[in-house]
Amino acid sequence: MFYTYLWLREDGTPYYAGKGKCNRGFISYGHIVKCPSDRSKIIVQDWSSEHEAFEAEKFLITFYGRADLGTGCLRNLTDGGEGFSGLSEETRRKMSEALKGNTHCVGRILSEETRNKMRESSIGRPKSVEHRKHLSESRIGQSAPAVVESNIRRRSENPSKAALRQRKWRAEKKLRNSCLNKLPVQR
Repeated sequence: MFYTYLWLREDGTPYYAGKGKCNRGFISYGHIVKCPSDRSKIIVQDWSSEHEAFEAEKFLITFYGRADLGTGCLRNLTDGGEGFSGLSEETRRKMSEALKGNTHCVGRILSEETRNKMRESSIGRPKSVEHRKHLSESRIGQSAPAVVESNIRRRSENPSKAALRQRKWRAEKKLRNSCLNKLPVQR
């Protein structure tokens, strides 16, 4: 089900007209202007087809006029009627056919030198939360040594001050425990 929507100002005049389905008319994401937080400031008109909704959107924008052109009060930047809500089966088929046979870099084996250059260039580069989550999920099921081997090697070669303190504390604890075990037991 498609619909057209008008977003209204506090005084009741419209400031944006659009076409949508699902929750498109009730969210700000993907719009150039912010959706009103008060749902009573949104007017919705249902249409039986996407074509009818596009025509109604064009009518609303023409009727109320665009502020950027000096013809009205709407903040729309186009005359409406463009965009799409999904891909048709024919379009999906054409896209699938176009991508078949695309073997660019698929199965390509990189040289050790190229892999080292790529590795070196990424060291120290900050990773987004999404990237770190993806990396974590990609390592599920791998044994821990395979995942952390390089980190262990790096940390052992250049230990931090905290790691050195922890090593010293563990060594002292081990020594204390070994000394306690050698003491005669009193009965």
